[in-house]
Amino acid sequence: MLMGATTYRLMAEIVAAGDDPTSPRMAELPKIVFSKTLKPPLTWANTTVMAEPVETAVPALKAMDDTPMRTIGSPSLVRSLFR
Repeated sequence: MLMGATTYRLMAEIVAAGDDPTSPRMAELPKIVFSKTLKPPLTWANTTVMAEPVETAVPALKAMDDTPMRTIGSPSLVRSLFR
């Protein structure tokens, strides 16, 4: 799952509350957060901060694993995927 810093902050808060039935599954999924402001370690399990530009990071990630990638929110991240 790919997301930006703002979406990460919002989603991590929702999942931490544990009120949503999808919280356990969301915690299991690997997450990549594209951010120059967030620094590890992050509180949400299975999350990696990526400071590398989307344009170079996403192709490299896709080459490593053929699992489909998804985005949540993050409109500026989604726009950058279409450049």
